[in-house]
Amino acid sequence: MNTPQAAQTLPASLGTADEVLSVAEAMDTQYLLRRSLSEPNADVAQRQHLVDALFGDRLSKPTLELLRDAAGRDWASSDALAFAVRDAAITLGWRAAVDDKSVERARAQALALCDAVTTNLAVSTALADTSRDLLDRQGLALSLVNDASGAVRLLARSALTDGRGVFAANLSAYLDALAALRGHQRAAVVSAIAMTPAQTNTLITQLSRIFGSPIDLEPSVDPSVVGGIRVDVGGDVIDGSVKARLDAAREAMSQITLKKDEEND
Repeated sequence: MNTPQAAQTLPASLGTADEVLSVAEAMDTQYLLRRSLSEPNADVAQRQHLVDALFGDRLSKPTLELLRDAAGRDWASSDALAFAVRDAAITLGWRAAVDDKSVERARAQALALCDAVTTNLAVSTALADTSRDLLDRQGLALSLVNDASGAVRLLARSALTDGRGVFAANLSAYLDALAALRGHQRAAVVSAIAMTPAQTNTLITQLSRIFGSPIDLEPSVDPSVVGGIRVDVGGDVIDGSVKARLDAAREAMSQITLKKDEEND
């Protein structure tokens, strides 16, 4: 994510994150607004003065500071500015969750929501249907998790209006942002049955040692994984399942058979 520096240094709160997201959504629908604040032919002082003129009496001081920071930077396009402001809202939301120690609950809920959407075509289609009212779609998304945290409410709202991807893909990108914020790596783990807390903790410790950074574990269950587990950390796959070993053996046998056939020819 390409966020203004202020998103990393300002005091974080869900209120500020929500306000910044509202500005990003306004930029999405108002080309002139995002174009004016990213105009390459205007100097920094002019763009920052425009922020003050447009929002000075309407937004909180932290949000104004972030927008002035954003307007003071060079952007490849007006869309890039709008996306950066949206990413700043996500960063502020995650930072607020870290500060109030609700981040692991929020991360688990975001993962559950992402899984619920990707495994239910009807829900995925409904969330992508822009002819439906946004609040209705947001309510549908939040109904998929129990007692959604403030951070997850923010993430779900943004995922519905973020034009860079579909709902689940946007949520996954926001989880990437959390991992980057904390210096972690995400690890998708698939097992035939649910792992126990002790097994989970052991795996986290082992993966952290192997990859040299803390791990955000994302477990799921797939009965087709016969014995062992499959782990994917940023595209690096560790497959200890019986199925994987059998598949490898079959592949080796097919190559041997192929060579014999070639010799017979």
